Amino acid sequence: MSSTDKVTSRQARVHGLWRPDLLAAATIGVVFWLLAVLIVHYGVPAGLFDGWSRIILYVVTAALTWAGIVMAGRSAGWDDLLPAVCVATAAATFCDVAAMTWTPGLYGSNPARVLSGAIWILWGVGWTLAPAILRKG
Repeated sequence: MSSTDKVTSRQARVHGLWRPDLLAAATIGVVFWLLAVLIVHYGVPAGLFDGWSRIILYVVTAALTWAGIVMAGRSAGWDDLLPAVCVATAAATFCDVAAMTWTPGLYGSNPARVLSGAIWILWGVGWTLAPAILRKG
């Protein structure tokens, strides 16, 4: 491989990801965010964030998020999950901030109860980053 090919190859990557991988990671982040919004929107009125349901939700979230990130990384062929998970998390965070700023009713009508959903979303973000960080080390 010539030095020109190496430069071209490096330019096609951003922090270890090919440009199509960046789009795939961002798409995964947006899908995870949409799923979380639906769970908060319908789960808060259904009592999913109260009592024992909350404990079960948090345990299930940790397991499914971890497994989902690992499976998404394997299916996309990412050797290093950290850059892809950072892109996915950034995309989801931007969506979350935009929705909370301009359409807060998307999460529900009672701000005090929606707070439980927002806290759960942050829990999910932690479990999204954990497998990527732990596999990195």
